[in-house]
Amino acid sequence: NLRNRLQPNISNEHLGVLVSGDISCHNLRTNTSFWDLARGRRQQMEASLEGDRVFCSALLIELLTDFLLTYPRQMFATVGVTNIGRVNIPANYGVFELEEISFIPALGAFGGLCVAALTFEEKMVLNFMFSEPAISQETAEILADHMLACIVKACKNPKFTFTDQVFAISRQQLTSIAPGALSSVTRLGSGRQQ
Repeated sequence: NLRNRLQPNISNEHLGVLVSGDISCHNLRTNTSFWDLARGRRQQMEASLEGDRVFCSALLIELLTDFLLTYPRQMFATVGVTNIGRVNIPANYGVFELEEISFIPALGAFGGLCVAALTFEEKMVLNFMFSEPAISQETAEILADHMLACIVKACKNPKFTFTDQVFAISRQQLTSIAPGALSSVTRLGSGRQQ
């Protein structure tokens, strides 16, 4: 969120896309600690946000888009994560109540799997995006299920690593690993609820 970095400040009452990003790449190994990775990534992100580099990311979007369109068979990333953080807007608007907010960046050129996260009303919302035919809907759903299972296991185990998680969980086991998390997940595909 760039609102508090701009002069003069732009208040939340003004609608606009005033965001930037920070790109990093990571190689996951079977003994990679989930929490060490999360802490390291947060430290990298905080360091990049301290300087003026945060304003450069918006300028790189056009170059990245041109690259992806010029080299359509090159994948930008195997898996992407985007997180706009906490959305602080009112939930009540007279007779209307906002229950959930979702955001999905345009993904067609990226080719991989991406998850967009945000927090609203103390709930984290995850939207999984993929581009067919680069990834089939079935494969994307399996990857999303695995990711949710990893998150649930990591929350229960502070020493969690990816050793036993790299596609070692069969799809049938997922409901027993994360019943609370997976039962509340609504799958959306091709614009229809499944």
